[in-house]
Amino acid sequence: METSDDLYLTAQAAAGDDAAFNVLFHRHAPSLAKWCAAKLKDPALIEDIIQETFFALWRQAPTLREGSIKAWLFTVARNKLIDALRKQQPLVTDDQLQQVGCSEEPWQHPFLEQELAKLPSSQRDVFLLTFICGLSYREISQVMEIPVGTVKSRMYHCRRVLQQAWKRGDHYAGL
Repeated sequence: METSDDLYLTAQAAAGDDAAFNVLFHRHAPSLAKWCAAKLKDPALIEDIIQETFFALWRQAPTLREGSIKAWLFTVARNKLIDALRKQQPLVTDDQLQQVGCSEEPWQHPFLEQELAKLPSSQRDVFLLTFICGLSYREISQVMEIPVGTVKSRMYHCRRVLQQAWKRGDHYAGL
């Protein structure tokens, strides 16, 4: 339902409907910002990435007629984020996460943060896109430009590592 609604809103935005564009922005910008905040330190840079992503949507809206707008937005944001990381942007700190409103997210539990930091970035990205941004495996495969089977495999390995750490009692460390 959301995909067809997003496509309809995109078509309306392409026809000049600012209200439709605003709905798309308010629907997707928060999850894009949270995902970027998990990777970037600079809240201003995160805001720039979101702004550039939605500017790209505004420019490309007339050509977007099928598929997931959400996945398209995350793909554009991912590419902008990769460009920022290439410029040696450090990872986000807890203080910066609080600035963008992510401080009370369950994934920020010290145990989970510690274990996610140990994972390869490819597995961590799948976890974050799934649980923070609410993307489906199909949408993640589009965003990361990998097969759905690879997304499933990375999630399996991520879950297995987290389960093993939990069973070892690592979640009690530092409490």
